Formats: sequence, C-alpha cells, structure tokens
Amino acid sequence: MPIINTVCPHCEKNVEFNVTSVTRSRACTHCGKPVLLQVSSKTRRKALLVPSTESVDSSAEKKSAVEDMVAPKVLEGDIRRRMLHDPEVQASMTHLRWGIGIVFGLIMLTALLSYLNAWNRMSDYFANLSKRETPGDVPDFVGSDSIPKPKVVLPQGPTAGPIEIAPVAGAEAELSAALRAAASFLGAKSADERFKIIRDQKLLDEKFHKYYQTHPDGPIPFVRVEPHSTNPEEAMTFSFTVVMPTGAKQQIIVGKARSGDYVVDWASFVHYGDMEFAEFKTKRPTEPVFFRLLAITESNFQGLFSDSKSLLCTKLFDPRAPEDPPIYGYVDRMSTLGRSVDFVLRKSLGQVVPVMVTLKYPESAQTDNQVWISELVGEGWVARGK
Repeated sequence: MPIINTVCPHCEKNVEFNVTSVTRSRACTHCGKPVLLQVSSKTRRKALLVPSTESVDSSAEKKSAVEDMVAPKVLEGDIRRRMLHDPEVQASMTHLRWGIGIVFGLIMLTALLSYLNAWNRMSDYFANLSKRETPGDVPDFVGSDSIPKPKVVLPQGPTAGPIEIAPVAGAEAELSAALRAAASFLGAKSADERFKIIRDQKLLDEKFHKYYQTHPDGPIPFVRVEPHSTNPEEAMTFSFTVVMPTGAKQQIIVGKARSGDYVVDWASFVHYGDMEFAEFKTKRPTEPVFFRLLAITESNFQGLFSDSKSLLCTKLFDPRAPEDPPIYGYVDRMSTLGRSVDFVLRKSLGQVVPVMVTLKYPESAQTDNQVWISELVGEGWVARGK
C-alpha cells in the first residue's frame, strides 16, 4: 500500500501516512492533530528589497522546501481498491449489510405470520380454551355463542306443523322473521312443503327430492331453537342452533331472499352428500364423490398410503353418524391441494373442522377406509347448489 512522508504542520515532525484511504486527512502519530493529505496552496509572490542576492536565494530555497512538503500529493493505486480498504467505508458497508439483513428478516417474519395466520390462531385458541370438542362432537358451524339473545319467542318441540312466533318490532324484526322461517322449515309436514322454504330451489330440485326418497320427509323433532350468530355467511343471514331430542346440536342457516322472504340453507342442515357414507365404503368408487364431513389431522400411514413424508393424512367423520368408524383421506403434502388442506386443519388447533371435499378410492384399493382427497370444495358446509 502506498506510503508518503510529510511534516506535521502542528508539531513540525516527520510522519508517514498510509494513503490507500480516500479521506483527505489523517491524524498525526506524534501530536494527534489532523494533517491534510491533499491541499491546494497558492504561493504569494512578494518583491523583497534586500541588499544581498545571497539572502534572497536562501529565503527562496526555504520557501521551496516548505511548499514541497505541503504540496498536493497524487495518491497511488486504484480508487476503488482504496475505498474498499478505507476504515470509514468499511464501517458504512457493515452498517448497510446489517440494515439489509434486518429488513429482509422482518419481511420473512411478516410473510410467515401471514401464512400461518398466527394472530387469528392465537386469539381463537384463548377464546376456545373452554370449548374443546372430541372427534365425535359436531362443532359449531359458524359464529359465536357470545352474542346477546334477542327477546323473541323461541319455538319449542317436538312439532307437528308450522310454529307461530309472536311478531316483534324494531331491530329484532328481521331476526324474528328468520326464526319463523326456521320454525316453518322444521315443522313442515312434507318434503314439498319444506321445499318452498329452501334457497337455491332450481339448483337443488333434483338432489332435494332424491334425498327424501330414502329419508323421512315429515316434521323434524327438536327441543328448542336458539339464536347463534348474525351474518355468518353474508348480509341478512342468521345462524340458529337446533337442540335435538338426543341432546345433539345442529346448525341451521337462514337468509333473506331477493323476494324479501327468508329461506333455509337445506343442504348444510342435512349435511347433504352425493352418496351415503356406508354406500361409499361398499361400492369404493374411483371417481370423485362430494361429501360434507368433519375432519381432523391424523397419522395413519399404512398399506398403499405408508409414505408419511410425502402424504398428509386426515381423519374424516360422517356428521350424521359421528360414532361410526371414520375413513382416512390422503393428499400430497407439497401440492396446492395438500397445502390448502393442511392450512385448514392447522387453523383448527387440533379440533374437528367442518369441510366439503370430494373423495375417491385408488384403483387397487386394499381397504374401505383409505381414500384420496381429490378436491377441497370449501371450509364449512355452506355452498351454493351443492
């Protein structure tokens, strides 16, 4: 590295400086005061009236020597290399690296928290500490039990027909109308009477009437109906909890149609699927079949589905018979579908969660309780026309 010798203008001692730096000053090694490495000086010319030529020459020689010491020095070497070795530049680069690292770390942390939906999961965890469910329980469909109970007359059962509810005025009028629709749906004497109160009639016509070919179509026995939440799906929708004679609770969604009448989401209430669960296990179809089920994470890896590293396992229950043996659905962990299923299950914090999925058996199925999950239709049980 280039070294220059000069004289300190403060202590007038000889000093050596390393000039790889691009800074214009260095501290004197003797007195510690700053010494300029590059200065521009202008020599003042004066006419000296002296009697002797020798004294003038001597004075000129002294000035020339001083000017040589303080004259600008040309720094040797490439400027980029001098910058890289300069302590001040190195310190600035270190600070810049730290700043970039911190910003990048914050971005990654934000993205991770967003993916895992950490804040919502934490709040849900503390809110549900007292409401843990077992796999056999039917979970809350939507909403919260903490909403104020409106002052309306709740229908009581078992019923033998439509129940009359005392009308109310003001803000509770819409809720009262929705509750009357739910009561009429539960108390309908026939499938045709119930069909008039459901939504998506054109989309569900065939499925609705096919369902009641094998299921009772009269009044649905219940103990009572309790308001559960407001706007669980969209504006002007209500969720009610129907307490069954067995003590089980079932959710019913009621919403306001364009005609102004309130209608019931029939498919979510009866947990409609394109095939009965028992029939699905018997026939073992290799084409996707739509179901509304309860799901929870499981680790049952065996037979054709023994690869625990690449597969995600889900235990699936029939909500209409949660005590029956479950089946296990599998999906590739790294696929888009696998990531979606994993996100829904993680968000439930180990509780069963209602899902809509399509399932199919592998071509060479060895058991009736291991299937592929071919599609995650949605979280929850509400879907138009399904």
